[in-house]
Amino acid sequence: MIKIDIPRCCVLLQVKDWELSDFHMVERELLELLRDTFTNESEDIIARWGYGQMVLLKAIKGTTDVEYLKTGLSAVQERLTKKLDCQTLIGVGEIYEAIDIGRSYREAKQALKVATKAATMAFYEDLTLEVALAELSDKTRETIIEKVIGELLHEEDLLVTLQTYFDEQLSIKQTAQQLHIHSNTLQNHYS
Repeated sequence: MIKIDIPRCCVLLQVKDWELSDFHMVERELLELLRDTFTNESEDIIARWGYGQMVLLKAIKGTTDVEYLKTGLSAVQERLTKKLDCQTLIGVGEIYEAIDIGRSYREAKQALKVATKAATMAFYEDLTLEVALAELSDKTRETIIEKVIGELLHEEDLLVTLQTYFDEQLSIKQTAQQLHIHSNTLQNHYS
């Protein structure tokens, strides 16, 4: 019997880069991996969502369950990639009571869009700007970028400095060394 009075989150899994003829094998393998990974979870619900796609309504009882979910999904993703040589994308919605599980599903779909672009796994709770940008058309994104940072795109020195700063993992000291300037000069010039 399925308990509907426990909080759950929606997890959407999508397998990419597989042959249509292998579709049943891919789905069977994904289902087995989910069942093997979340073995003692009789309250979880797993269903086919489409070709090469599964939905997992994961029962969550506490913060340890969230960490267990992240670890388990990473393991599923890694094992499926190794075993079938195909990419697995995962989108995870936030945790809700049964009455609001549709909201978690919509969030998981948005997270899956981001995961598709990043070729990985995405949790809706970790996304803010990514979700907003995923909802915008390419033209709208270009317009916003032009309005917000358009003038900065013509500042060659600033762009080189920013790229170096990012390349040096946000270290002012390392950035200054790479640009052959003193770190105080870098801080004073760009603050």
